[in-house]
Amino acid sequence: MTLALRQLSACEKPREKFLDYGPDGVSTQDLLAILLRTGLKGESVLDLARTVIRSLPNENICHLGSVSVADLCRIRGIGRDKAVTVCAAVELGKRIAKEHVKQTAPDFSSPRAIADYVMEDMRYL
Repeated sequence: MTLALRQLSACEKPREKFLDYGPDGVSTQDLLAILLRTGLKGESVLDLARTVIRSLPNENICHLGSVSVADLCRIRGIGRDKAVTVCAAVELGKRIAKEHVKQTAPDFSSPRAIADYVMEDMRYL
């Protein structure tokens, strides 16, 4: 059995780490734990976040972009609300990336520039 989040020191808790060190000072697991908010009996939210990451192909978070609510709900401890929260955060990230590309003047001077322009729309097809 792992330590409950409340048993960890403040510097080990994801939210507190985020507040103290900013987004660059926390791990991907910490960020996911912040979204998930709670674990389950005998498993901390950090453990649950680790389980989600391990469920992805090659444990690569890029695959979160193609995971559905139903996929996440298959993980013990992830219900509809947690799954929707994660999927909504991923979608928000996609939209921010897409908007960032739109804000810069399109540069179609090379195949790479064209690929960069359409990448977010086509990334998970």
